[in-house]
Amino acid sequence: MKLTVNETTSAAIGESRITVVYDNNPYKEGLTTSWGFACVIEGAEKTILFDTGGDSAVLLKNMQQLGIGPEEIDADNILLVMGGFHLGALRRAQLEEIIANFRKLGVDKVGPCHCTGELARQTFKQEYGNDFLDVGVGRLIEFE
Repeated sequence: MKLTVNETTSAAIGESRITVVYDNNPYKEGLTTSWGFACVIEGAEKTILFDTGGDSAVLLKNMQQLGIGPEEIDADNILLVMGGFHLGALRRAQLEEIIANFRKLGVDKVGPCHCTGELARQTFKQEYGNDFLDVGVGRLIEFE
């Protein structure tokens, strides 16, 4: 497998390409930096947005400047949402509304971890059951 890095903030691996669209480190002039990370992964089968950024306006602006439209992201089947959900200050009713929206979006599995809040983790675990992943340091997640 060959890794090629070019000057357009993309890295290509075989038939795949990764474009960084959100980060706090500047690379390409004209893009906005902010704390967090997101990249668009283009492969033979799907185009995936891996997003842990903190500001959707920055994400969308950078994607537009890089020529990547939101409609290019395959969002018809979201296998897993994992990360710090930052929901510690919310009440159960608010969490249930968020979970209902996850279900409407077709999110199959969740793995809330850092900065999610214990009530939020418990609520996601109750609602997702076997599709809840208990995520922490050292957890290995494999897909077949």
